[in-house]
Amino acid sequence: MTTTTKPPSTAQLRVYRAILEHLLETGRTPTLREIGARVSTTPSGALCLVQALALAGLVEYDRGGSRGVSVPVLTDAVKAKAGELLSAMDAGKGGEQ
Repeated sequence: MTTTTKPPSTAQLRVYRAILEHLLETGRTPTLREIGARVSTTPSGALCLVQALALAGLVEYDRGGSRGVSVPVLTDAVKAKAGELLSAMDAGKGGEQ
C-alpha cells in the first residue's frame, strides 16, 4: 500500500491514540466498533479514519477480521523482544528479562 506524506488530521490522531490506548489496556487491537465508541463516531466513521491512517503508514488494516487493525511499529518491537527472549532461552538464561 502506498503511504501519503500529508500529516494526519486531528481526528485521525484521536483514532490512532484510541487504538494505542486500547492496546495498552486490553493487550489486543480494537474493533471498529470499539474505536468508534472511544472517539464518538460510528464504526463506518472509524473505518474511514483507520483507512486514512493506513494510507499514512501509521497502521495496517486487514478488513478480513474483526480486529483487523495493527500498528506496525509495535508489531516490529514485539517481534524484536520475542527474538531476544528466544535467544536468551537458547543460551540457557531462561526467559526472564
